[in-house]
Amino acid sequence: RTANVHEKYKMEFQALGTVSAPSMVTFTDVGPVVQQQIRRKRFKLEDISNDAEEVVDQGIDDDEDDEVPIDPETITPENWRNQDHYSLLGLGIRRWRAAPELIEKKYEKMVLKHHPDKKSSSTATERDRQIADNYYTCMKKAYEQLSDPEKRRLYDSIDLVGDDIGEDVPSITKKPGKFFEVFAPVIERNSKWFSEKPVPLLGDMNTSKEDTEAFYDFWYRSPCWREFGYFDEHTVSDNDSRDQKRWIERQNKNARKRKQKEERARMLKLIDNTHASDPRIRKFKEQEKQAKIDKIEAEKRRKAEEEKARIESERAAKEAAEKAEQERKANEKSQNEAARNARKKFTKTCKRMNIFPSDEGGGVVTREQADDLRGALPLERLQALNSKTDRDEFIKALLEEMEAHEQKKEGANAAKKPWSQEEQALFEEALRKVPKDSIDRWDEISKLVPGRTKKQCLLRAKEIRDELEARKKRAPTEWTAEETLVLTKAASKVYPPGTQGDRWGLIAKYLQIHAHTTWTRENKDIITKVNEAKDVKSGLEKLKKNQEDA
Repeated sequence: RTANVHEKYKMEFQALGTVSAPSMVTFTDVGPVVQQQIRRKRFKLEDISNDAEEVVDQGIDDDEDDEVPIDPETITPENWRNQDHYSLLGLGIRRWRAAPELIEKKYEKMVLKHHPDKKSSSTATERDRQIADNYYTCMKKAYEQLSDPEKRRLYDSIDLVGDDIGEDVPSITKKPGKFFEVFAPVIERNSKWFSEKPVPLLGDMNTSKEDTEAFYDFWYRSPCWREFGYFDEHTVSDNDSRDQKRWIERQNKNARKRKQKEERARMLKLIDNTHASDPRIRKFKEQEKQAKIDKIEAEKRRKAEEEKARIESERAAKEAAEKAEQERKANEKSQNEAARNARKKFTKTCKRMNIFPSDEGGGVVTREQADDLRGALPLERLQALNSKTDRDEFIKALLEEMEAHEQKKEGANAAKKPWSQEEQALFEEALRKVPKDSIDRWDEISKLVPGRTKKQCLLRAKEIRDELEARKKRAPTEWTAEETLVLTKAASKVYPPGTQGDRWGLIAKYLQIHAHTTWTRENKDIITKVNEAKDVKSGLEKLKKNQEDA
């Protein structure tokens, strides 16, 4: 029958297409919850937080395992401050981690469970009813203490139930194997005193440097919320006077400050001992030290490579310079050889062209003129003359070169020609007459001084300026009174006989600076002046002695 049904509907269902190939889609978790979970994983934090929302998310259902059994007979209302409030409300395990909603719910449950009316039956004894009343009263006290945030903070500040180590601070240890075993539980138990959450814990040996530094930064800078007003030494009653109440408040306040100061010192000592014992800090310091050594070694290698490259570069540059010098000398030698050959050829060409005068007369230039021109002409122009094959062309080119050479010699001689008094007077008059801001000043000056070119006038102006500067620096023959006074001090006190070094040169510099002169006295002038002063002094002493003898 089933086969018939399948056969019946077989033709009614047909595939209209194919299923596409599967593809991988990656989803990224985002949001504050994910960020909080990442931070917890990074700092290895516990999952239970003091935030009410987190506790609600975990669930606030009653947990029988969270209750710590308490002997009702040990509970008395008179001693309610010393009782375990969390255990009375069935929160002996969670304690300070319990959210306010959980405290409310546990209190309602404990009220229903331990209400005194349940002990009012005829079978209950008077002692049972008294114990029930005491337990209920202490339970209400516990709820009043834990339901108020300020009162709960005071109680949590002194609640050390479940802390096997108490408030003791471990001493410094240098044994890496015992560090985490000793300090990790202490750090974890003291993490509850911080308001900022989550609190980073100690971690392990594989914790990175950044996380380790973040841990110590948090524990050094973050303030603790712990207070010490729960067990005040003095209590205020309604019968106390106003002054007595104020005195009690001052005493309690001072005691709290003292305990808070001790607590800060204890926490600081705890983190100091942790930091001093942490093997990771020593490991990081060794790594930093090794990194510095590696950096120094790398710097040495770099400098060695640079020095090697510099030496190689200098060697290559020296070789290139030597090669260039050799090439220069070779070129110079070839140029000199070519010049010698060109001069020899020039002499032969002159003889062949018959331009020298002979016994029969004639001639274009003398042998002395040809030799003078041969030594003055550069190689290219000598070669150009030697290339002339026609005698007329050669003589024409030779005469042109001779004329140019003579003009050059005349210009050089004119430049060296001394200036006469008349020329000097005309030059000085031209300098005064032509304005300094004139564009063609030196052209106009040269026109006013016949026989002198612009270049000669410029050279003469420079000579006059240099002569004036030298005259300013030239010391006069006569010594000024200030120079004589400064020289006496310099030669007797500042640089006395026996001074190491160039004594007279030092005296000359001292004399120029302190006598405020533009010139510097020569050593021989200073020595002469000092000797004259000695002669005058000795003459005066001799005259004085003769007068005393007479």
